[in-house]
Amino acid sequence: MAPVRIFAATLALAALAAPHARATDSPPAASLAGLELGTLTIGKTTYHEVRVRSRDARSLVFTHRGGLGSARLRDLPPEVQQRLGFDPETAPPEPPPPPPPRPAPAQTKRPDQAAPITQTTAQLDQLFLAYEQPPEIRPRQSLQAEFIRLGLAAKNQGRRPSCSVFAIVSALEFQNARLSGSIEKLSEEYLIWAVRRSLGVATPDASLLRDPETGDFAEDTGFTLPSVIAALQTYGIPLYDDMRNQPGLAAAAVPEPPPEIIARARSRRLVFISPLPGRDTVTVIPRIVHALNAEFPVPVGVRWPHERSIPAGVLSAQQPLAGAFHAVTIIGYENRTGRIEDTVFVFKNSYGPRWGQGGYGRATYAYLARNLVEAYVLDVRAPAAARRP
Repeated sequence: MAPVRIFAATLALAALAAPHARATDSPPAASLAGLELGTLTIGKTTYHEVRVRSRDARSLVFTHRGGLGSARLRDLPPEVQQRLGFDPETAPPEPPPPPPPRPAPAQTKRPDQAAPITQTTAQLDQLFLAYEQPPEIRPRQSLQAEFIRLGLAAKNQGRRPSCSVFAIVSALEFQNARLSGSIEKLSEEYLIWAVRRSLGVATPDASLLRDPETGDFAEDTGFTLPSVIAALQTYGIPLYDDMRNQPGLAAAAVPEPPPEIIARARSRRLVFISPLPGRDTVTVIPRIVHALNAEFPVPVGVRWPHERSIPAGVLSAQQPLAGAFHAVTIIGYENRTGRIEDTVFVFKNSYGPRWGQGGYGRATYAYLARNLVEAYVLDVRAPAAARRP
């Protein structure tokens, strides 16, 4: 199967979409995609050869001579705001910060019962404190066996730009199961609809939906990892059986769910995103190791090579295709020497169980050092059940 390409770029939490954002809040994303801005100065940073990739109610995602970038619309020069149709006087206010961390509930167990493993805000805070120290490099650290035990197999996104949705849902299903003890499959189909709805994306031009040579679905503006989280926080996510995936359906053609499904889904939105900080990939990768040691799966965006160059699912020395990006979930690593440069990371893909090694692949440290775009951990806070009455 030809790889599905999707753009994934770093956005700040302040860029999360407003719960009631409308399509009229901004020009249609398709009309801005490709807009050339030339040289752009934001604060103390100047970008050259800037080209718009997407714009939502509060943020701009763009490419530039050095790679990928993003910025709040409020921080842009006035003349650029005008070109993008952004008026700071009428724009929706910034969302409030997430609520302060709550202490983790005490856990009780019988003498013959293993202590439950939970992912809590307190654990995430401890992870952040560990970032400034070199990580412990273990011979092997992997969540793959636990993914398999929980029945969370690699899914198939089909020929449409939804890899960021699948990467986030993969981590969310895992962390929900570890937190609540309940194994529940969630609906990527619903979240595809929610991302488009939260960004106010109109049906894009056909050239944005189909690759003219292969006929595959190509990029769909707005499908960034942070935009998926924004949609999840706004619209929630239902169980898979409420809205089953239709891989053959274009993202723009996903129908609006019935009101009762949206109502159930909204009880599942206590999720926050935490980007792994770092000035470059060399500082971010050790923090991926920290997260994996703490048993957090890590959704990442990476530059992606041609599918024919990765028949065994191993990313090492390949050259990525121009403009090709993909999102996967890193779930472990292996290391034989103790040197972080010799680490091989294990990731869960969304091309189905026939891809790579049962749906999983590997990426060398060197490949990530050259091609990592962004990395996140999720803070899942006691999700309420969204079961049918």
